[in-house]
Amino acid sequence: MTNLPDLFDHLIVIGLVVGAGYYFARGGFRLLRPNPELMWRDVPGQIVTSVVDDSGKAKSADIRYIYKVDGDQFEGKKIAPIELWASFSTSAADFVRKYPQGCEVTVYVNPRRRHRSVLEPQQQPIAAVCLLLLGVFFALFAWLWWMLTSEPVA
Repeated sequence: MTNLPDLFDHLIVIGLVVGAGYYFARGGFRLLRPNPELMWRDVPGQIVTSVVDDSGKAKSADIRYIYKVDGDQFEGKKIAPIELWASFSTSAADFVRKYPQGCEVTVYVNPRRRHRSVLEPQQQPIAAVCLLLLGVFFALFAWLWWMLTSEPVA
């Protein structure tokens, strides 16, 4: 029978491997396949909120916009498919300047899920590579944890 610390170590390794697989797959798909958001329906929208949110440890851009699809109104807040810039205060300020409140914008809407939208549907290869590297980091950390906590074979 396995004791509790060994079970805990195994669960940590499994969690890290699952995290590695998720980030590696998400980054790989984003890097290698055509960007699906480029084929989404584009509709007019308007920025209703545009501020730098500094309530947490990192500053981030709080950009909210409204748009209508077939007479139904929706609110979105996603700027791009992969958002990795939340911790950079200069990036947050740049987005607030780029999308001021009241500004008319083009919103790219998922035709199957109209509540899903983005303002910038680009490929984002650098963000995809960052996700891949995060997957590699999780995998290396899982391997290191396994090597440090497993019993040596005699």
